Amino acid sequence: MFNSPDIEKFVEAWGSGQICLHLSDTLPGLSFNPWRPQAALSLAQLKGRPESKTPLALISNWKLALRLWKPLPEPWPRLLPELWPGPLTVIWEASPICPPGILAEDETVGLRCPLFLPELEWMKQILELVDEPFPSTSVNDSGTPPLREWREAVAWASQKNARGSVYVPELSEIPSSQSSAMPSTLIKINQNGGFALLRQGAMDSNYIMSRLRGVVHARNF
Repeated sequence: MFNSPDIEKFVEAWGSGQICLHLSDTLPGLSFNPWRPQAALSLAQLKGRPESKTPLALISNWKLALRLWKPLPEPWPRLLPELWPGPLTVIWEASPICPPGILAEDETVGLRCPLFLPELEWMKQILELVDEPFPSTSVNDSGTPPLREWREAVAWASQKNARGSVYVPELSEIPSSQSSAMPSTLIKINQNGGFALLRQGAMDSNYIMSRLRGVVHARNF
């Protein structure tokens, strides 16, 4: 579906500062190199949204999250490896090495480790090759619903693609419909170890709460 030379082209385009259209285990997204300020500005202009609104980021593994965040409160160092990979985005305080392109005004950063099906193994490879936080924001104009279908996302990117500003990977096969896909669930960890639900998505917040209680209960015995 997506061969090695194309993966190399994607990583090269991403590293050079181009906006890149990509698939995920939830909805299609747009990404950029978070170390390049001009790339973040280009994305804001492309979507017509404030520059101050920073995107969440995909990561390839749990260890990268530990580098990008300050130490997590208990019991999250034990709980998150049980919830990831999966459709859960977590916001916590950023460490000093966090790229500015994903750093929110309150010095936090939202991260997610996705769970890719075999047909999207190429996306997993891209995250591993990049070995940096991979910003990901919905494909849409600011204030409009996110696009769910890959064909719609490609059409949107093509319409916006002035002077080749958006890199669109060429797929030899069109991925299966994502019309029923949901965005990730979004939570923010509290200092006391609890969490605030900011967006209900593909992972049930009741499941997260049950796992949180289970880990806390196990710790007390």
